[in-house]
Amino acid sequence: MNAPTEGLHIYCLHERERNHRLPLALRANAHLYLLDPRQRIIRAIALIPSSRFSEANNRLFDAEKVRDFACSYLEASSSTSVRWDLFGIRYAMQRLLVGIAAGAAATELVHRTLIDQNPDAELHPSTKPSLSRYGTPSTGPDTIHYENHALHYDQARRVPLWSLERLCRAHLDGPANRRTSRFRPDDHVPKQFQSANSDFWKSGWSRGHMVPAGNNKHSQSAMDETFFLTNVVPQNIDNNSGYWNLLEMKCRQLAKETYDDVEIISGPLWIPEATDENGKRFVRYEVIGKNDVAVPTHLYKIILGRKGDRLDLASFVVPNRPIDIKRPLTEFRVPLENLERIAGILFFPRLDRNSVGDLCATSEGSCDLSLKHAGWIASRSIQTARDVTSLEREWRRIDAQGFLDVVPGLEEAYMKKKREFEAAEH
Repeated sequence: MNAPTEGLHIYCLHERERNHRLPLALRANAHLYLLDPRQRIIRAIALIPSSRFSEANNRLFDAEKVRDFACSYLEASSSTSVRWDLFGIRYAMQRLLVGIAAGAAATELVHRTLIDQNPDAELHPSTKPSLSRYGTPSTGPDTIHYENHALHYDQARRVPLWSLERLCRAHLDGPANRRTSRFRPDDHVPKQFQSANSDFWKSGWSRGHMVPAGNNKHSQSAMDETFFLTNVVPQNIDNNSGYWNLLEMKCRQLAKETYDDVEIISGPLWIPEATDENGKRFVRYEVIGKNDVAVPTHLYKIILGRKGDRLDLASFVVPNRPIDIKRPLTEFRVPLENLERIAGILFFPRLDRNSVGDLCATSEGSCDLSLKHAGWIASRSIQTARDVTSLEREWRRIDAQGFLDVVPGLEEAYMKKKREFEAAEH
């Protein structure tokens, strides 16, 4: 599977810059490098004379064509091999040297595919890459890659448009602890387009992960990266801790019990809901903080499960407000094509949809939210209350979300915790 849009770029370093940015072992003759979205050099893939790139300094190239060329050449070569992972930016090389023939071919290809800060030119043939001497407008990188997730960041709304992760059993256990993680801006996003923690303070909205921290227990660094604000939207706190949390737990259950792995895409939506007396529809949403972070009206989640050669999919859209946990998940199910039309995003563009099954029809309860998980959420909110005031607040939230109707023993747990606080006061 692949990210909704490609984010890998090929970057050419000018002769006078490379000594300042390359590891010593790579300073000799290599000038064409693969970089991840944070612009860290990964490794040279070709040895190209620097004179051939004198005019290409600090230019971005069509990643898809160069990657496909590199893969096809290296697979056919007896001297070098390459392996690409889910997001296409990590690879293992048996040898570094590619040879003069590869360098010449890559040079010709790069010159043919040179584009001016416009990685979508291939999708839009009418685009004229050389129209501006100074670069066409940029909305930032198509994809920002992290250790175990990738996303497209909306610089105008200061939220991710989509966040993609791949979840398997191995990710669900490990030493990672979210208590050591901190919400923070990603400094690789220009400061003028960042959101800040202060935007959320006293706003009435929580910081809602699109890729959950709990899906990365295998790695502390992967968990920490889910706390970048590039992965966060303003989310109703009851939705975040209630229904949406149950949906995230359902994804973990599917990865643990049903599928070999699960790919999940989550993100915000802004859907017309208001209609005036003339029948006109409007999209109205709040913005918070000095950075005007956009509050979505809805959230979506696409789940693609793989079991051997079998693929199953389901997609859901939920309102960004409190939802009674007794409401069935299937009530919020939408066809993927409808979601794509609303979001303006083509999800899993290389997926053969004729071969994909219905995730909700694979087994009984495959799209039912777990009462066991609901009980864990409600009990945890009671036990983690810091004082009587926060306990009463959590109790009202538990009642409003419908937990009392489906989880036994909550009232006893609440009264026990309340007595503990009262005893401590005396």
